[in-house]
Amino acid sequence: MSNQQFVRNDGLAESVSSPMRTETLQDLSADQIVQTILRIQERICQIENVLRQLGDIEDLHERMEQMEEHMFAAKEILTVKEAKEFLGISESQLYKLTRTLAIPHYKPSGKTIFFSRQEIIDWVKSRPARRRGILQENMNTKVSDETHCNDMEEQNVDSTNISNDIP
Repeated sequence: MSNQQFVRNDGLAESVSSPMRTETLQDLSADQIVQTILRIQERICQIENVLRQLGDIEDLHERMEQMEEHMFAAKEILTVKEAKEFLGISESQLYKLTRTLAIPHYKPSGKTIFFSRQEIIDWVKSRPARRRGILQENMNTKVSDETHCNDMEEQNVDSTNISNDIP
């Protein structure tokens, strides 16, 4: 056991860069060994508490990946992948919008597409949905037009039948 060594750090507030003393078990008294073991147990409890607060390691890893994926919210310039996630649309829909020049985008290298986050926000805000009252008025107009057309069609059918009956 004389060649076994362990590391002892006497102050919790000590700098990490300070050198740590190494001593053999023979150099320590029984009381010092007991105190060292108690400090180790205390630190293990502290580590376990921190790990318990962090939760399951898989959940923590998943949360970190989600945070990395959504870091684009702080970016000014977005890639296609980030823009599609930001807008909540499919990649093919986003490419269609760029192909038809419906959405503002940039191709500095002639191939790779980039988007300005603020321009995307402005683009979305510039296309508000129609209000329900306006849609209802349009629906009523269409219904009355269709009814009028249906009446005309019925009259044509009747007049066709009448003209066929005449020799």
